[in-house]
Amino acid sequence: MPLLSAFLFAFAAFQISATACDPTSLAHQDAASRFPYKDVGRGRCEGALNLPTANSGNYSLTSFAVTSDFAIRGGTTLSISWQSIPAKRLHIIARSLRDDIFYRMDAEPVNELGVYNWPTDILELSGLQAKTIGVVGLYFDQNNRRVFVPVSVGPREQVGKEVLRFVVDYPHRLKSLSVVFREVAPAATAEWRSPPFEARSLTDQGDDLAMEADIPASKLHAGLLNVDFIGQMNSGAPAASSILVYIPVNITKLGIAKSSEHVVRKQ
Repeated sequence: MPLLSAFLFAFAAFQISATACDPTSLAHQDAASRFPYKDVGRGRCEGALNLPTANSGNYSLTSFAVTSDFAIRGGTTLSISWQSIPAKRLHIIARSLRDDIFYRMDAEPVNELGVYNWPTDILELSGLQAKTIGVVGLYFDQNNRRVFVPVSVGPREQVGKEVLRFVVDYPHRLKSLSVVFREVAPAATAEWRSPPFEARSLTDQGDDLAMEADIPASKLHAGLLNVDFIGQMNSGAPAASSILVYIPVNITKLGIAKSSEHVVRKQ
């Protein structure tokens, strides 16, 4: 099945270096920028890239976070927080959701308190705003599988007040895409299912698209879940795959509200 294999949701291989920097991003740092992607100390790598490594030709989960429409000002700090996870280390990735700004931040908090304080000096230089930043948390389980974790992002006084933003980038031209959250078990029933997202009119214009949804926490059980992506290309051929996410027992403390779904073009 060469055609199907070519269009599977092949999430890019991810590696963690000794400095928490993403090796691919280091190789594509924008040397001409005032803030090229590099190790900036304290377990964080951040800066501008010369290409959009968020997609790299594959499907990519670019946001799985509670966030709000906060202002970004240099000299301030954003809080990234998460609930208890079955791993000793969490890796945090923040990326640009804009097609014309190539930016990335990788961090590995050294504490186990569930909060990472993110200085905004470099982020302010990027020109991004809260709605154009995607943030995810992830860890590797005992089988070396990548597992995504919801986090909360914002000024300390705003953390936990908004909704869980789930954003998936897809560079291939799709006719439709649905997302299904289900328990990791044989014949498990779906816990949350998005409606099909008709994407033909937008993908025909040649732009990358992002499917964005606010996930209802009340429909998701705690524990390890499969997230199935069920897509159909314009040719009619299927393009499907899945990822793993971990939903903590106290997920509602992240302030997730009622669901809403829509397709958005990157601004």
